[in-house]
Amino acid sequence: MFASLASLAEESYSGFSKSAGRKSGTATKSLTTLRTSSTGTLSTVTATLTTTVTITLTTTVTETVTTTSTIDGSGSVDVELSRLHTDGRWIKDSTGNIVRLKGAAVFWRFIYSSHYHDYDPLSYNDEINETSLDTFKSAGANFIRLELNGWIWYVKRAPKYVEAVDKVISWCKARKIMVVLDNHQWYDMDSGFMYKDQYALATQLTEWKNFMLELAERYKNEPTVIGFDMLNEPLGYPHNGLDWNTWRTNVLEVIRAVHAVDPTYLCFVEPLGSSAEKDDMNNFKTTPLPEPNIVYSAHIYYAWDYPYQEYAINYGRGNFELAKQQMEALYYERFLDMLDAGLPALIMETGVYRDYSKNPNWEVWISDSLALYEKYNAGVCWLPSSPDRSDSSLISTLSPDRSSLTDVGAIWAMYMNSG
Repeated sequence: MFASLASLAEESYSGFSKSAGRKSGTATKSLTTLRTSSTGTLSTVTATLTTTVTITLTTTVTETVTTTSTIDGSGSVDVELSRLHTDGRWIKDSTGNIVRLKGAAVFWRFIYSSHYHDYDPLSYNDEINETSLDTFKSAGANFIRLELNGWIWYVKRAPKYVEAVDKVISWCKARKIMVVLDNHQWYDMDSGFMYKDQYALATQLTEWKNFMLELAERYKNEPTVIGFDMLNEPLGYPHNGLDWNTWRTNVLEVIRAVHAVDPTYLCFVEPLGSSAEKDDMNNFKTTPLPEPNIVYSAHIYYAWDYPYQEYAINYGRGNFELAKQQMEALYYERFLDMLDAGLPALIMETGVYRDYSKNPNWEVWISDSLALYEKYNAGVCWLPSSPDRSDSSLISTLSPDRSSLTDVGAIWAMYMNSG
């Protein structure tokens, strides 16, 4: 997801954030209190969620965890890190166990780091630290999507930026959290221009391919890095000549180059157009890319759909049962039908606005949407989980203190721990 860039400054920018969902009648009541009172209720929610998660996880572990898995003190299922692979609609580990990817995106300063900080994302006090990753682990997340600015890495050649990426990967490795490196944005932090807007498509393809090859070579012996989100929201490129056939040809070329370095990398591929268009993913469903270890990636936001889609309108009106049925039908068209077609797919971005008036009854939608992904055993990634900022257009799962969860994060954690 691209941030608003019109008023970007060294210490101020617009970003995005995500949430998660309600799981039981008890938790629902506590969450309603949290939304209406705004004081002193998060600890009540946390206590309720802890009880709920313990009960749910105990049942799940008894039924599904194999002898190769362990349970850590946080109640999260913990597996040895290794590269994954696709098998039909499933993502599996090296022993054949199904792995449902559940996580969130680290975003802010890995996109917006400036020369004032030597392009070092971790030098800012509003980016994650090791404690943040402890919080993710305790919440039940098993991966992060680390969103990279290709301009800082590949064009600017900023060593402290690369060191920061290595450091986060090492932190994740110590906690057995998997990492997907996301080719998220090429934003020139010196000139303030989107790098992709300045160059012809052929130049972009060459530099994109070389950048991905550089990442693949650097981390080929690091199983913590399970793969790459090949290019975030390629819909931003059509004005430079990127149509569907060109996108399909180009992304397949880059994937094959990455797999030539290591065929065990997962490559996450987004459709060309916006996920708000129902037939986006159908092009891949009818003619899948002829390459193994590809996972198709969708972005779906209640924030985008309200008040335009019928399901979102009905959530706003309080017609929850109808809204839930309409949501499942629409999301099935957008990406869930890929799973039934035998193709691996997940939600890589989802969320709600900070201005709750633009997402009425947002907490009900979060609960219902995460329950829907759990029903289909579909992976999900919440954007973002960098520390929450008041100038972000969406709410993070992580509080500004970098160690506790927001109200949105508390709901997200319940689903990360349960399914």
